[in-house]
Amino acid sequence: MNKPGVDAASKAAQEADAAIREYELSRDRYFVTLRADAEEKVRASVVKRTGKLSEEIENLRSLARIRNDARAIALKAYAERCPGRVTATSLLPPSPTDHIAGADKLFKAAVKAAEEFAEVNDILKKRREAMEAIETEMRATLRKHNEDLVRFLETPSGLENAFKRDPLLGRAYARMKAAIAQRDALAATGAATPETAAP
Repeated sequence: MNKPGVDAASKAAQEADAAIREYELSRDRYFVTLRADAEEKVRASVVKRTGKLSEEIENLRSLARIRNDARAIALKAYAERCPGRVTATSLLPPSPTDHIAGADKLFKAAVKAAEEFAEVNDILKKRREAMEAIETEMRATLRKHNEDLVRFLETPSGLENAFKRDPLLGRAYARMKAAIAQRDALAATGAATPETAAP
């Protein structure tokens, strides 16, 4: 038969565990809300910073496709006139021993088309890198905000501010503190067994 003191200590320990879980859930919900608010503000700022850049990247993509098509046409025309002078990795001028009408003109057109494609592709690459840098900065900002939020909530002023913004969190915290105090008070009397005593 269980002793009344042991039963009371066991019940107090269970209630404390339940109150701790309730507070942790309330705290997590509060974190999610604040993180969502912060993320929305940061993303809005990023959209303002990247709006013009996104438009420029889209225009460059279209231009790159056009120039890539022009390059392919120019290379094909030159390859048909001078077989073997165009490979997967190189574009060779007409051989001095070859006397093919229009070969020089086709070669120069192919070189120009390749250079124009490389030019826009290089600009596009730089714009994408700029966009990636902004997104990396955004992720770092959000990560730091979340870390600062956790640290702030562990301070008295942070808790006070959180409880003002979220009364449900304040009530969950108060219940947790009361339940822990009750558990510890019963444990201090020696009523609790080793299994139910507070760690």
